[in-house]
Amino acid sequence: MRYIMTLLVTVLIAQSGVIHPQLAEILNQLKPQETIRVIVHMKAQADLTTLPKEMPKSEKIQYLKDFAQSHQADLMSYLKGLGSRVKILQNWWIFNGLMFESTRDIIEAVARREDVDYIIDDFKVYVNPEVEKGEFLNDSRGAEWNIERIRATDCWNDGMDGTGIIVGNIDTGVDKDHSCFGGRWISGGWYDAVNGQSQPYDDNGHGTHTMGIICGGDGNGPYQHDIGVAPGANFIAAKGLDSNGSGYTSWLHNCFSWFATQTVDVCSNSWGSSATTSTEFWNDCQNLRNLGIYPVFSIGNEGPNPNTAGTPGNFPIVTGVGAVDNNDTTADFSSRGPAPNQSPWNNPSNWSRPDWNRTKPDISAPGVAIRSAAPGNDWAGMSGTSQACPHVAGAVAILLQRNHSLPYDTIYNILLDNADQPSAGAPYPNNNYGWGILNVYNALNEVPINAPNVVLRQTTVVNDNNGNGALDPGEDAGLVCLVRNTGDQTATNVQATLRTSSPYITISDSTYTYGTLNANDSTDNSADPFDVTVDPGTPNGTKVNFDLYIVSAESSWTRPFSLNVGLTAGTIIWGPHATGVPQSDQYMIYGIAYDQVGDRLYVCEYQHNQIYVLSSDSNLTSYGTITAPDTKGTGISYSPYDDNLWFTSANQKQIWKIDKSGSVLLQFPNPANDYPIGLALNYDDTLWSVDRIPVISATIPWVRPM
Repeated sequence: MRYIMTLLVTVLIAQSGVIHPQLAEILNQLKPQETIRVIVHMKAQADLTTLPKEMPKSEKIQYLKDFAQSHQADLMSYLKGLGSRVKILQNWWIFNGLMFESTRDIIEAVARREDVDYIIDDFKVYVNPEVEKGEFLNDSRGAEWNIERIRATDCWNDGMDGTGIIVGNIDTGVDKDHSCFGGRWISGGWYDAVNGQSQPYDDNGHGTHTMGIICGGDGNGPYQHDIGVAPGANFIAAKGLDSNGSGYTSWLHNCFSWFATQTVDVCSNSWGSSATTSTEFWNDCQNLRNLGIYPVFSIGNEGPNPNTAGTPGNFPIVTGVGAVDNNDTTADFSSRGPAPNQSPWNNPSNWSRPDWNRTKPDISAPGVAIRSAAPGNDWAGMSGTSQACPHVAGAVAILLQRNHSLPYDTIYNILLDNADQPSAGAPYPNNNYGWGILNVYNALNEVPINAPNVVLRQTTVVNDNNGNGALDPGEDAGLVCLVRNTGDQTATNVQATLRTSSPYITISDSTYTYGTLNANDSTDNSADPFDVTVDPGTPNGTKVNFDLYIVSAESSWTRPFSLNVGLTAGTIIWGPHATGVPQSDQYMIYGIAYDQVGDRLYVCEYQHNQIYVLSSDSNLTSYGTITAPDTKGTGISYSPYDDNLWFTSANQKQIWKIDKSGSVLLQFPNPANDYPIGLALNYDDTLWSVDRIPVISATIPWVRPM
């Protein structure tokens, strides 16, 4: 799915009397008597968090309606007084706003009112999925790879498939009669904001595909096409996008209003805007959440550059989902954060965890070559964050089946805290993966219930022979396991036993008594780590599976985890990631150096005399540039002895020693004078320079630095 806006949406200025810049551009082209549809956002917005939590949903909705009616009354009276010059089209309560059609002069007069926040046109968003039809069809199937990847099948084996939960989406519609849904559509659970039809249909295919990922199939039953995460869930649907995948803002506001009135637990949204600072749907999402409906959004298909996460997916009040492929690599198209560094994004009171700090996406899920349902009992493959988003919606349904009373913040944090974190994406969280890749089974095991629930939160290697904090062949080491009681009851006399069936591991001290853990308590065995010995003949890169068997007076749990022994040559620690060097220059990157003192990376490129300074983690945060002494930079090296840089170029064929501000400290001819292509400072303080000699080989002359 790719997001497109009819016009650029810019920052909303939080003051009364504002015509959105997008609308202002349109009004400038409007003829004197020509009219346009506009949406008015009132300054006063209802806050459901001020009401008692136990207040029935119907009363909260009535409060929203009364609030909107009261605060729109003066404006409505003014508009009605203008007679035929104004056509009042819509009043909303899901956010406090309304829509009317009129001429420029009246629109500008309304914008000047003290009770108006801003006015914007009824703009459209477009959904444009990348589609691959047919090639994934197979007449003998079980669960799709993406369903296996997030471990939904393990949830089914534990009896958790979303049964009793109602899910829904706002999309292009749904073919409710597709065989994968097994008649689980709830009668009356349909709203068509586009054409007003009374029965579900899908004249595009996108909505049926995403709904299939949420709840298609029958889990462990006989149906062959298990394409959905929560195949036991029932569903409803709202059509807010037309046959071309486009939808007016007003249609989507109407869909949110309808959803708010339904008995539904999750609202999945595989659409959005590439306008990263638009707050158009902020209040809709906030009110949906406060009415007990979990909002999930795709993050957008504008990647791989940073600052591309779309709205509403980049809101801190919703769960924004990025896409990965079957190799756990972030899809190139998947939009990246961070979210905007402005209000309301940077207001911590809107965050669901204190360390969010504008990280988007929040979590990732499979979104490349995803096979799901198509209208007419057909099948299709699609790629996009549109396909990643419904995985999380289905996961929420599974968690709610275990405990239907979970609030948004609890579900959100359980999902993020239990995501898989591929080493190639480290460190986490980051603006590629968020907190990692969805693992619904791990999350399910952390759902609090009316009982203790002791989970393994972290395993650390300690006291290993070489002190690198990892298991290596031939080592003795200790394992410290941090456990937490995520249940809402006390776990009494907690004891644990470490087990493994690996022939390469010997456990000499396998037991530990953690004691009594109250709800939400954490503790570890750092006072007495489990003792393990690694066989000297263990191949580097061997993955060892462990089980921590935990027993309390109330229950018992088996918590699996894995550790790698050593690293094989060429193991990717993280990456690949974009460097942040301007796209026009990226193909000419020639050298990279690591500064151990400042923990920075220095990247030189060929086209300009710039050295790019980046963080050394997988976020590759830019710290600016240094002006290099020459263009056509082909090599750079860091000197830890004096905290300076060595630089060479193919232009002047010189070597320069420079400080971190770019000042030249030393310069001399490069002995690699055919075409120097690299520099390396050896541990013995000799500088090696690489020359590109055509055809045969490269020579490596060296110079002693001064």
